[in-house]
This record gives sequence, C-alpha cells and structure tokens, in this order.
Amino acid sequence: MQSLKDRDPTIDFLRGLAILVVVILHFGMIVIDGGLNRRFWSLFGSPYLIQNGYYGVSAFFVISGFLITTGTLKKYGELKKISFYEFYLFRIARILPPVVLLY
Repeated sequence: MQSLKDRDPTIDFLRGLAILVVVILHFGMIVIDGGLNRRFWSLFGSPYLIQNGYYGVSAFFVISGFLITTGTLKKYGELKKISFYEFYLFRIARILPPVVLLY
C-alpha cells in the first residue's frame, strides 16, 4: 500500500479534475438530455464543457496507466525483469474484490 507521503499532489489534482469533468458530463446528460432544466447551460456558459467530459475519461486512463507503469518500474527496476504472471496477478487482486462487491 502506498503511503500518503509517497503520493504526488499534482497527479492527485489531475485525477480529481478528470473525475470532476466526467461527473459534470453525467450530470449534464441527466439534467439537459432528460429535459429537466434547459437553463443549466447558462451555469457553465457553453455546452462544450459538458460534452467534452469524455476527455476526462481519457485523461483518467492516461494518468492511471502512468501510475501503473511507474509503480511497476519501481518494483522491478527495469522492463526485462518484470514478471508478467506476477504483474497480472497483482492487477487481478486489485480489481477483482471491488468487482465482486459490486455484483
């Protein structure tokens, strides 16, 4: 588990910003596309902020890939030392418990 002092606040900020853009996209899809409140556009000045929430998803995946790669290189030191079996076992161990709880 990564300690709090090992975290980069800039990366955390970028991830939070990406999540916020996606949340705004989803909120806009419910409010505007659902026809509940057409005045919602005026809150953000332009529909493009809401429609460009898909960039938040892309940014989040890029940042996550960077963090996974950085963590893997810290653990193994260099690419040729990476055990793909251990790598994917670790990834499955990280992803599977929340998926099981979801269902």
